[in-house]
Amino acid sequence: MTGLVGLTSGIGGVLLFAGLFAFVVAVVAIIRGRVGWAHLPTRGVGAVALVGSVVAVVVGTTMSPAPVGASSAPAAGAVAAQPASSSAATAAAPSPTPTSTTSTRSPVTVESATPEAPPGSALALVGTLKVQGRGPMTGYARTVFGPAWTDTDRNGCDPRIICMA
Repeated sequence: MTGLVGLTSGIGGVLLFAGLFAFVVAVVAIIRGRVGWAHLPTRGVGAVALVGSVVAVVVGTTMSPAPVGASSAPAAGAVAAQPASSSAATAAAPSPTPTSTTSTRSPVTVESATPEAPPGSALALVGTLKVQGRGPMTGYARTVFGPAWTDTDRNGCDPRIICMA
């Protein structure tokens, strides 16, 4: 499993995943006194493993890539650091008022985006799909399946439950 995490998020993801796993095992070792399969024979060794797992999580978090769509802009209300050589005129300038984070752009529909899609792309292929309305429900009758949620064969199971009896 750790290898799969490494394929998708690199060494930072591997350290983060392994650190979280080791954290849980170390907590169990501290509570129970030992975890034989993990070679944590005492609570003291479990505590050392706990510290190591926290270090792995911190290092893995700092090394992992930023999530898609994450911005490097400071959060609303955060004050940006100014260089030490800034002049008094820039220091006296008022800070900008925080704006709302809601988007004012209109949503992009498939109909408006498909003419601009490059040929051979998935979006261009979506534009070729035929969309139909809901079809008639011919040949279906709910009454054929009996009353809703009842045990029709009296075996102790209703239609919602898979019984192993």
